[in-house]
Parts: sequence; structure tokens; C-alpha cells
Amino acid sequence: MLVGLLCAILTALLFGVAAVLQATGARDVPSISSHPWRDVVRAALTSKMLMAVLAMHIFGGFLHLLSAVLLPLYLAQAVMASSVVVTAFYAAHVLREHLDTRHRIAVFVTVAGLALLTISSGPAGGQRVHERFLWMLIIFLVMGTLAATFAVQSEGRAAAVTLAAIGGAAYAITPLAARGLGHPTWSIENVLAMFLIIVGSLVGFVFYSFSLQRVSTIAATAPLVLAETLVPAAIGLMFLHDKVRHGWWPGAVIGLAVALGAVIKLAGHSAEVVEELAEHER
Repeated sequence: MLVGLLCAILTALLFGVAAVLQATGARDVPSISSHPWRDVVRAALTSKMLMAVLAMHIFGGFLHLLSAVLLPLYLAQAVMASSVVVTAFYAAHVLREHLDTRHRIAVFVTVAGLALLTISSGPAGGQRVHERFLWMLIIFLVMGTLAATFAVQSEGRAAAVTLAAIGGAAYAITPLAARGLGHPTWSIENVLAMFLIIVGSLVGFVFYSFSLQRVSTIAATAPLVLAETLVPAAIGLMFLHDKVRHGWWPGAVIGLAVALGAVIKLAGHSAEVVEELAEHER
């Protein structure tokens, strides 16, 4: 369990820094709402910053998958959610997206909720997901992608938050798919699981980048983290036999609720520079 917890902490640090770098790279790319897809893709593929962030996500994704296998999913996802703290303070330093008192309090409340959740955690369940469950995840990914294509063409904070949440849901698929990996063979479960891990990560990366073009880094990261924490955590507890320490259910519920409530508060953060950029693109 200690190795899994270490992997989750390293993932949070890596993703927290990567979010700020991704915001920098994404804002140098033309907006998809006002430019053709081919121009956006060409600019993204030639962006050294976005390619570096993608490499960081690949390495961080490997650490994340290890933590998802070694820890209960709700714990692995909740620890990774602390990346929003790293993002908040790093963005304030690098991008001048400063936090007011309310948002600073929300950051520390997030940490407190995650600490309580960590203390309440029990062993990971041994339930491995099978083919039918993996096909359901593929359907979920397709539906989310279709919904995001409509949000891309819309304007305003609500559309940006929706894009970030869909990106988080796509990222959430990867730890669930990791529970489908078995022995290194070309079984249908292994093929579907690897497909979901790769495609889910790419879909999450793309729509999160679009969200970062429209709102502040912390406002985009908060709903992303909310979705990628809550979805696999709930599924792990309900269907994959993840455990909570005996007698610690109230602590786990309160810790998760407090942390996610603070993340929702952070979704209201704004930055004048980003909003001016989004207005200029329109």
C-alpha cells in the first residue's frame, strides 16, 4: 500500500505542474470555436510545450495506473486530486492567476479532506473487470466525446466547465480500465483495457486543453479533478470491492465530501488575463 500511495503522491505533483504548463501551451493554440480543426491540430502538434506536457502525462499516467492497482480507487483518485493544490499555487506564481482568501481556504480544505480520506482507507479490492464492463466504458467514452463536441462550439464559463468535467470523466476511465489488465496476453480484456487507457487519456487531454483556453487554470482543473476522482471512487466502492477501514465509513464520506466541495468552490475562480484572451478569440 505504501508504494501505491507514493505513486499517487508523485502523480499529483506531476499533474499539478503539468496543468500549468498545459495552460500555457493551450493558450498559444488557436481556439477550436473560431478556427478550423486542421489549424488547431497543426498548431498543437508543433507546440513544444504541449508535447512536453503530453510526455509528462504519459509518465504520470503510468504512476497513476500503478496506484490504481495497488490502492482502493477512491484513495488513489483522492490523493491524485491534491494536484489541484499544486496547480493553484503554481499558477498563481507562474501565470499570475492569484487566489483570493476564499479560494486559498478552499485549497487547504481540500488538503484536510484528503488527509481524512487517507486515514480512513482500507485495502484495494481484488475484483477484476471483464469484457462487458470494458465495452460499457467504451460506450461511455463515445457519449462523452459527442457531448464535448457540442460544448466546444458553445461559449461562456458553463461550456468551459463542461469541457473540463468531460475531460475528467475521460481520464477517470483509465484507472477503471487498469483493473481489466491481466497476464500479458492478447486477450480481449487486455486489448480493450489498453485501448481505453490510451484513448481515454488522449480525449481527456484534448478537452481539458480546450477548457484551459477559456477559463483560469484552477477553474478548469477543479471540475476535471472532481470528475476523475468521483467517478472511479464510487465505482470502486460499489462494484470492485474496494474497502474502507472498519468503523471509518463516516470519516471516508466526510473527507470525500469536504474535499470535493472545496474543489467545486475552486471552479468559480477567474483570471482577467484568460477571460480577455477568450473574448479576443471570439
